[in-house]
Amino acid sequence: MAVKAGAGVILGAMLLFLVLLFNGKMTANMESFSQFGIPEGSTRVPNIVNCDLETAQAKTENANLQFLIMDKQFSTQIPENKILSQEVEAGSVIEAGQSLQVVVSAGINTLTAEELEEEGIELVEIPDVQYQDRDSTMTMLLEAGLNVEVEYEMTGIVEGGKITRQSVPVGERLVKGDTITITVEDFVVDWTDASIFEEEVRKSLGKESGEIYASEMLKIDDRISVQPETNTEYSVKPLSNCFNLQELQIAAENGADDHNSNIHLTDTGALVNLVQLKSLNFFYIDLEDISWGYLMNKLENVYISFTNVHDIKSLEKLSTLKNLDISFTYVEDLPTNLDISGLEELSASSKVIMKINNPSEFKSLTDLSIDEDGSEILQSGVLGEFPSLKNLRLYTIEKNINLEPCKNIKNLESLDLGLKSEINKGIQIPDFSPLIEMRGLKKLSVTGFFLYDKNAATKILENISKLKYLESLYIGFMEANVDFSSLKKMKNLSQLSIGSYSENTIFTGWESLDEIKKLNISYWEKFDQHSLLYLKNVEEITFTKINVSDFNILKDLTHLKVLKFRNCPNITLEGLIELTQLEELYIDDFSHNKIDELKALQMHK
Repeated sequence: MAVKAGAGVILGAMLLFLVLLFNGKMTANMESFSQFGIPEGSTRVPNIVNCDLETAQAKTENANLQFLIMDKQFSTQIPENKILSQEVEAGSVIEAGQSLQVVVSAGINTLTAEELEEEGIELVEIPDVQYQDRDSTMTMLLEAGLNVEVEYEMTGIVEGGKITRQSVPVGERLVKGDTITITVEDFVVDWTDASIFEEEVRKSLGKESGEIYASEMLKIDDRISVQPETNTEYSVKPLSNCFNLQELQIAAENGADDHNSNIHLTDTGALVNLVQLKSLNFFYIDLEDISWGYLMNKLENVYISFTNVHDIKSLEKLSTLKNLDISFTYVEDLPTNLDISGLEELSASSKVIMKINNPSEFKSLTDLSIDEDGSEILQSGVLGEFPSLKNLRLYTIEKNINLEPCKNIKNLESLDLGLKSEINKGIQIPDFSPLIEMRGLKKLSVTGFFLYDKNAATKILENISKLKYLESLYIGFMEANVDFSSLKKMKNLSQLSIGSYSENTIFTGWESLDEIKKLNISYWEKFDQHSLLYLKNVEEITFTKINVSDFNILKDLTHLKVLKFRNCPNITLEGLIELTQLEELYIDDFSHNKIDELKALQMHK
């Protein structure tokens, strides 16, 4: 029996939250990739293929999405002016307000090849690929502009991996963008030097032992994520069988300085087969080029932070690119012909940003992150030329920074500053007064290390307290004394996030936080839970890597409705069962917790 490779349901599996609603019903929610409901601010993509334009637009807008026609192509089945295809698969859950790109049928093709060519339509003559190698044939067909689907069968006639049949006869000509299906002799996947990927694939397939056939790997249509240890080498060749994979992430378990993770990947050219891939993430990997990415025409997200990549010219043809992270790489400028029409997020060095000659043409860009000292680029005024910029992140600031130019970024809603005062004793505390009258600025994040001035963090908060329109504040300090008292003045502040990366950081003034509605606490080994008792009106708390041991304190927070745990150990049924005021409970990473007991919570309410 043939197994067909179709586009799978986008399920990502990075963070799976168990959601228990204490009204007697049990549902599940997902904040990032896997989805069993629709999170706030998201929407489910409707099926509009074969709909007329009016119906398609109405269904799209009813789903809080924007209807965007990208192209018109002839079809073998879909009548003229009906939707031939849609960019995002029906049923997927995406952020509301995004554009749903579609291709409209130019009519059922009744023209001869010669007539089509006269109309200026590019055609591809189909070669004889029977008995040819699957991978090289796929590359050839993709380069010719065709879409390729794969089926498998077992004939016993040819060697595994060779093509047994093709759906389009030799010599026939197809319109560029049409699909050809190749049927391949099935084979057992070789996992030599790829044990880390084999383990992940077996988890996805639910297959603990036995041989894995290439046809089985068509079922993997969501995500593969691995965290190799440093000083290791793996082959990615087996992943060439994951034709339907939506997301690939290979990230070092622990970051290393100066790109020296010593995690090597071999056979990276095999990744060219991942034609359905939408998100590619390499972090702290010894990767020098991504030249094989030029055929991934559905790729939306490219994250290659802390790699050895020098050139991203292969991404020039990607019209689907939305997010690009080339921070802490050796890339010095963006490709001249990079399609920026849909680019929404960009992370790069200040050198790369300064070389952009046409910032006004980045009309979709809302998020910009600069990976090295951003003080100079802020003073240059270039950031104010990006017309849609809303969220700005300036990391590793090693010099005094003047925030006055922020006023020229008209749509700025969120500002993230990373201070490195341990590098230079002469760095002054930023003056936040230029931000006072910025009514649109709702979110501020400040992180820093204060080895030379323990009270610098408190001074920063006193300065920030003048920002009367601010609604959300994130602070992450090391080696500091932090007094929250000044935050009492901030009447609109409803959300506070606190990161403590050192046990030597001391927090006081909790009694001033009684009006906070949402609290996020992360990376705090010795967090004193009794501090929470001051937050009398808190409605939502998120703990990240916090050892929560005293659930009685949470029980006393009578307004608490939503509780989230991320990578927190020692969560037990005994503690949670007493939190009867909760309406929603999210738990991610069950490896340290008693999941069977947690499932039993449903029966207790």
